[in-house]
Amino acid sequence: MNRGSTRGNSKSFFKSLFVADRQDEDGQVSTESVVGFFKGRISVYNENEKVKFETKKADLLNDIFECIKRIHMKRFEKELEFSMEDLEVRE
Repeated sequence: MNRGSTRGNSKSFFKSLFVADRQDEDGQVSTESVVGFFKGRISVYNENEKVKFETKKADLLNDIFECIKRIHMKRFEKELEFSMEDLEVRE
């Protein structure tokens, strides 16, 4: 991503004393500078493998939460008031 302009800029006397003005390929004064990069995300997957993965992931998460609930019950002697719907998924 760029910021600045490449047309209609005039040479700066004071700036040119310290730093040379940048010019584009046509010789025009340019104030254009790189300010960032575009980051994208591409997902490539097999539909059958994705379904298997999501099923296995859900089973493992359920096992983890069951373990947490058992530990909570042993430690505090009351049930953990928690549900999977309370969680926010981040990928």
